Amino acid sequence: MPAIAVTLAVFAAVQVAVPLGVRPYLIPPVRTVSPLSASNITGTGDGGPGAPGVGGAPGPNLAVGTKVNIPGAWVYSSQVTAPDGSTDLGPDPQVCRSGSNNACGTALARLHLRQVVTYQPASRYWAFQCTETGLYLLLALMLTGFCIWQVNRRLTR
Repeated sequence: MPAIAVTLAVFAAVQVAVPLGVRPYLIPPVRTVSPLSASNITGTGDGGPGAPGVGGAPGPNLAVGTKVNIPGAWVYSSQVTAPDGSTDLGPDPQVCRSGSNNACGTALARLHLRQVVTYQPASRYWAFQCTETGLYLLLALMLTGFCIWQVNRRLTR
């Protein structure tokens, strides 16, 4: 029973560790910078807690929510940056608080914001599968060698 429990625990740990800890570093991700379009904006508002403000109140900095439309991609991150590459987008346009999407879109277009997306394209699916299979085979060979060494060591005693 203990061997079964250990096997299940190691299997579960590997099933969590590889996708979260190893897979993001197997193949360098693609990073694209494109002009922010009105169709990618999901919402705007103040920068929220942590942005400059009085007494911890939300600050005056603009925060833009976006969506990413890259079919099949594994998206690591998506953020909006100013033309200089900083994440400080400046003050929240007053017109965006009024609820008029067209006016807000026009005001945001004047800011020349960029959307920076870091992702793995769907075309790399098989490259990841082959690389991970190789890692699992290498691990299996190493464990097999360890078991053979342990058995031989115990038999020679």
